[in-house]
Amino acid sequence: MQRQPTLSPLPLSPLLLSLLVSLSTVGCDPFGFDPEIIVCDILADTGCAETMTCINIQVPECIPAGKGVHGIACLKDEDCAAHHLCVASSDGSRTCQRRCDLTKPSSCKEMGIAEDNAALKQASCLWVTDNGARDLGYCSSPQCVPASNEGCSAEQKCIGGVEPRCVTVGDPQSVTIGGKTVTYKTGEAALDAPCTGPGHCVVGGICATVSSGTSGETRCVRGCRIAEPGETGAGLEQCQTDYICKPLTYTPVKSEKAEALPAGQGFCTLAHCNLVSNAGCKSGGKCIGTSSGTPACTLPGSTALLGECDQLADCDAATTCVSGGAKALCVLKCDTTGALQGKACPSGQQCSELKDKDGQPKPSHLGFCVPK
Repeated sequence: MQRQPTLSPLPLSPLLLSLLVSLSTVGCDPFGFDPEIIVCDILADTGCAETMTCINIQVPECIPAGKGVHGIACLKDEDCAAHHLCVASSDGSRTCQRRCDLTKPSSCKEMGIAEDNAALKQASCLWVTDNGARDLGYCSSPQCVPASNEGCSAEQKCIGGVEPRCVTVGDPQSVTIGGKTVTYKTGEAALDAPCTGPGHCVVGGICATVSSGTSGETRCVRGCRIAEPGETGAGLEQCQTDYICKPLTYTPVKSEKAEALPAGQGFCTLAHCNLVSNAGCKSGGKCIGTSSGTPACTLPGSTALLGECDQLADCDAATTCVSGGAKALCVLKCDTTGALQGKACPSGQQCSELKDKDGQPKPSHLGFCVPK
């Protein structure tokens, strides 16, 4: 068999070789194929040299890192250190904020604990883009504390939310309800008055949905601050007796779990319904004691004052069932402290304290009226 000749490649001239090399260093090769684009990871801030940082969420790129850390003013991302972004606040100012992972809403707090950074401990991981692209978030820096108004001037109110901020009292605010825009003034609604949205209540007040009154009622209640684990002493914005501080929450992008709002935002609500006033129950309801010791709401009974009863639920909303020896009667409820308006005994009677089987006073300072 005749052997086929071997074909050797033709030698390239030095000029043509130089031309091909130069073309391969620009955006595409001379044959029309785009070279592979290698980009950095903007969330983890990896893939760049040691002194560089990854920016630009659309097409991530490496640039020299700045020096600004969390909370330091900036003009652009280049001013911030690695693992930070230059973020604009509602008033237009910009600060360097630590990057975080939207799939890990508590990542800011965890970094704050690890680094003993108070600002990060109070921060929540918020989205950089509306859809949470690349899972990229930034650690919010609360400007103020809604319950105490700390951080704001005397003419301002701290409006809570994912980024608590100071707003001048009287400034207009608006929310969309049922497809309609409703406008109100900052700080104009008094405590216990109906409210429309964030910032509507007076300084120190929170617009929240509460269980007392009509179901779903939204009104101004006293704000409070949830203490950090192990935190004690003065300075905590506490609730009055018989009330607890309930945390305000939100659901972060890319998460189905509700998270607490930053800066320990909460509102004061009854720890349980009030045995004397029935506060904490829906309109028309009655608060009674239970075997567990925690008062609960029920429908009032039909037995009125001084009628015979077998159990607490037999009596109407204004009375409670008390054994007087041979029989039990529905007697008028009263507040042993005298603090509840409209819950004092009629003239010629006094409020006698009710006690449980262990001899301890009933919750809510519950008493009953007896002749003097």
